[in-house]
Amino acid sequence: MVWERVGAATGILFVVVFIAAFSIQQSDFPDPGLASAPDIVMFVEANQVRLGWTAALYAVSWTAFLWFLGSLRSVMESVETPPRLGAASFGGGLVTAGLFFAMAGLKLELTLADFTTAQEAAVVSRWAIFDASDGLFGITPFPRAVFLGSASLLTLRFGGLPSWLGWFGIGAAIVNLVGGFDYFAPSGVSYTGSQLADLVFFLIWVLLASALLVRDPRPTRLAPGS
Repeated sequence: MVWERVGAATGILFVVVFIAAFSIQQSDFPDPGLASAPDIVMFVEANQVRLGWTAALYAVSWTAFLWFLGSLRSVMESVETPPRLGAASFGGGLVTAGLFFAMAGLKLELTLADFTTAQEAAVVSRWAIFDASDGLFGITPFPRAVFLGSASLLTLRFGGLPSWLGWFGIGAAIVNLVGGFDYFAPSGVSYTGSQLADLVFFLIWVLLASALLVRDPRPTRLAPGS
């Protein structure tokens, strides 16, 4: 029982560390299309520690999420037979984590790069890859919608978590699905009212699910037809 609670608590750890990484990440990056190689090198050297910590914290947070995902899958498999929705939710969570790991890896590569002998073209191309890594973040709302939607439908049909969290998760899945198009919309346009709404709903759901499983890691299965 203790280890089940520890596994469930990694969802809370994920949210806390992810918010820390999101809070300290840089936003005033040089424009990849306009910045010169000396400007890029100067920026990276001045912010190397902060950039490195951001990438490292993202990696730690999503490692915790994978552990939580395993705990959640165990709960879902114990109430759903066969585990179709649980498999879809697990897959959506894995894809989401994979995209963030890739993003963190690309960002970390820049902070570890040695620019002392790098030619200007190499510096500019590396910076373009660093900037493009944010595109991976823009794709994550779609697998997050699969993760949230499948887990919530399973909850409403079979149990495992409270039904109110299932209904909240359905709403969160819709927000993520719609919010995913925010990253493809013209500048200043948001279909959800805020370009961070999808991420906020996702984090809240994970936090609530993790806290509920810490309190009671033994899933309750709904009676057929309920």
